[in-house]
Amino acid sequence: MLGIREVKQAFSQYVNRVAYGRERLIIHSRGKPKAALVSMEDLRRLEATDASAQRLVIEHWNGQPYAPDAPVAVNRGPRCVSDLLVEDREPAWWADAFPEAQP
Repeated sequence: MLGIREVKQAFSQYVNRVAYGRERLIIHSRGKPKAALVSMEDLRRLEATDASAQRLVIEHWNGQPYAPDAPVAVNRGPRCVSDLLVEDREPAWWADAFPEAQP
């Protein structure tokens, strides 16, 4: 367990340990973990995992494969974004039950 004060005093030593020794260091403050010092390799791996998880969430929500270059919204006329969100989120019965609410 490394305290913040200890890390401050020998910061370059700890950076080198992480970068070249393939260590991961947890930095504590008052006995509670506050941050981690990781290598660039570990950071890239974490970022790739985050991007992959985000892609899976988008695919699940859309029900179709994620296409990063595809348009997010299609212009359907003189309606605003909130109209499109309501249309997308409300079930089909909403339109039948409240026809006056339709644009």
